[in-house]
Amino acid sequence: MTLSSQEIRHALYQGKGTVLLKEFAGNNFFKEATDNSINDVRMAAREIILHCVSFMIVGTEGYLNNDNMDSFLRRGLQILNFLESPENLISKRIFASETKPHFSINSYDELKRKFELGM
Repeated sequence: MTLSSQEIRHALYQGKGTVLLKEFAGNNFFKEATDNSINDVRMAAREIILHCVSFMIVGTEGYLNNDNMDSFLRRGLQILNFLESPENLISKRIFASETKPHFSINSYDELKRKFELGM
């Protein structure tokens, strides 16, 4: 079995960021927002969350200055690992707030189509 890009990122850049992604992927608000349609066995949920968090902390300019999505996501994960308390980022509030997120994603493919994330 070939490793997915996210599995490779997870293995190479372990730290606070990978722990945080796992926590977000298991969060009930994330599961509700995706209608439990994202299977995280191969880290698909963590990759989706890493996309969102990377755009929040690196910004769209950071993506435009990178060669491809994989290098952008690596950079986002490295920043998460470097932060003293990444769990205090605004990104955690999206998945852990008392109000439900105002979005719904029914499948991984739908997310890719809607946001054209180049996965």
